[in-house]
Amino acid sequence: MSQKPQLPIDHGQFEELVQRMVTMGSTPIALYGAGDLVQRLCPLMHAPQGVLAGIIDDDSKKIGKTWAGLPVLELGDALAKGVKGVIITAAGPNFDKIWANRGRLREAGVYLLAYPKPFVDKGWDGTLIEQYEYSIATSRGLNPLYDREYPPANPVAWSSLLEPLMQHVKPGMTVCEIGSGTGLWTQHVIEKAGKYHAVDYAARLLYEAIEHRFSKHLGKLSLHHDEKAKLGGIPDGSVDLVYSMDVFVHFKADLVHQFLESITRVLKPGGKALIHFVTWNDRAMQIWREQHRPDMDGKYGIMFYNSMDQLRVSAKSLGLRIEQVGPEIGWAFLARFEKP
Repeated sequence: MSQKPQLPIDHGQFEELVQRMVTMGSTPIALYGAGDLVQRLCPLMHAPQGVLAGIIDDDSKKIGKTWAGLPVLELGDALAKGVKGVIITAAGPNFDKIWANRGRLREAGVYLLAYPKPFVDKGWDGTLIEQYEYSIATSRGLNPLYDREYPPANPVAWSSLLEPLMQHVKPGMTVCEIGSGTGLWTQHVIEKAGKYHAVDYAARLLYEAIEHRFSKHLGKLSLHHDEKAKLGGIPDGSVDLVYSMDVFVHFKADLVHQFLESITRVLKPGGKALIHFVTWNDRAMQIWREQHRPDMDGKYGIMFYNSMDQLRVSAKSLGLRIEQVGPEIGWAFLARFEKP
């Protein structure tokens, strides 16, 4: 019988995960999974001294012993020791088992990462995670370096969009947010919601940011990794309000229509969708000329412009009512769709 090949060890990846937790003050750190993988990882050789508190394992026969030079702990003992960060050190079915039972860690506010990394980076998600982890560090009185011009270190939801959004949010309603990111808009809405669906193209954002940031709302929070505009996992006719801010500005009209098809499916009769778009007007042309045009040279940018006339075509075909909410603000506008 041929032996299953061992997973290659990437010490650099592990060191990066440890450094992220150290930078944001999520220490002490416990590893989760006392198996062959962590033994070969040699964690004590690749983490600062005193940072690793031990290895959590669910096998009672291993508790109290030493593995890879670290004490093996029961989960409750690790939490009692004040562990703030956990790195899952398992792969395959062992990872799946630990991951499926991560709720206790989330409820304790523990920051959870995994080696090997379980999520494929989508590009922008790494930048947003860096921004989120910077906010965790500063909230703990630390002063890490943040050298990006954009996105800002301390993002604020724009009042011109937040105010009309909050006018649509009623206590106890079921809400679906498309493009939840790290929770810039979520933080304002989830408290009032009875049930909250967070949808994002990047699974990493859902599980490294949203689930951690809103761990006290796990009873009402559902996460949906969606790369096909299907809003999969959200039942038909179950949602009172769908909203999306600073996301559809990057969607061409045909992708907007795909999402509107799915939004129509999940909305209750009388349910509404409030979506932020940008349009091609004098202000848009100025921004394009000053910020985007110098780098284009025959290429198109990441902004896609929609108009109410275009949106009416989609709305009519789907049987949705549509109206603009308030005036255009610069190049931005809000469109409200309603399912009869």
